[in-house]
Amino acid sequence: MGGSCPLANTGFDLHTWGGQLGNPPWLLRELLTGQGAPHLYFIPILFQCYLLYPLLRRWVNRAPVQSAAWALMVTFLLQGGYLLHDLELLPFSLPAHLWMLFPTWSFYFVAGMCLQRLDRSHLRVQCKKAALPLLLISAVFACLYCALSHRLSILHAIRPALLAATLLAFFCGIGVWEWLRACPGAGRVVSFFSRHAMGIYYNHVLVIYYLRQFPRFHLGMSGMLLLFAATLCLSTGIAVLLSLVWHGVRHITANVRPHDRNSHQP
Repeated sequence: MGGSCPLANTGFDLHTWGGQLGNPPWLLRELLTGQGAPHLYFIPILFQCYLLYPLLRRWVNRAPVQSAAWALMVTFLLQGGYLLHDLELLPFSLPAHLWMLFPTWSFYFVAGMCLQRLDRSHLRVQCKKAALPLLLISAVFACLYCALSHRLSILHAIRPALLAATLLAFFCGIGVWEWLRACPGAGRVVSFFSRHAMGIYYNHVLVIYYLRQFPRFHLGMSGMLLLFAATLCLSTGIAVLLSLVWHGVRHITANVRPHDRNSHQP
C-alpha cells in the first residue's frame, strides 16, 4: 500500500504488536479501525453494514432493483474516484478516511441482500448456461486490475475492475459448480473449506509473516508459488486446530453446566 493515497495500513509487524500488548487503548483502536493487520480493514466496514442493516433491508424489500443500482453507482463512483486520483487524472483528493466508510463498499452488501431474494434454482440454471462467458469477462477485468496495480505499484481492494471481476466470478462459480459437483469428493472438499475459510483468512497473514523469514520464499515466481502452497497448508491446519479446540471447549462447558446445576439442588 502506498502512493499519495494510502488505502490501508503499512503492514503487519509482530514486534509492534508485542510491544503494545500492555496498551489496551492501542489494541482496541487498531482492531476497531481495521489497522491491526492488512486484511482486517473490513472490520469497521462490517460494523457499519450491520448497523445500517435494518434500513437497508427495508430499502431492498421495497425496491430491490433500484437499491442495487444506486448502491452500484455510489460504490463505482467512489472507487473510480480513488482510481482516477491514483492515475493523477483527478485534480483533488478524496477525504482520507472515506475508504473506510460504508458508501465505498455499499454495493457488495446490498447486492448480497438482493441475491438472497432470487430463486436459487433459476439462478443456478442461468449461471450454468453463461458460465464460459462469465469466466472470460471476469478474466478480462482481473487482468485489467492486475495491469493497473502493476502500473501504479499499489495493490488494494478499491478498484472498479476488481468489483466487476468479483461479481462475475461469483456467478461463474455458481455455474461451474453445477459441473464440478458431479466429481467424486468435490462436495466434501468445498464443505471443508467453507467451514474453515474464515479461520484461514484470519491467520494467513501471521503465517506469511513467519514464512517470509526464510529466503527460499523470496526466489521469484517459484518462491511465490511455494509461499502460496505453504501458507494454504499451514493456515488450513491452524484453522482446523483452532476449530477443534473451540468445539472441545464448548463440549466440556456443555457437560459441566448441567452437573453444576444439579450439584446445587437441595
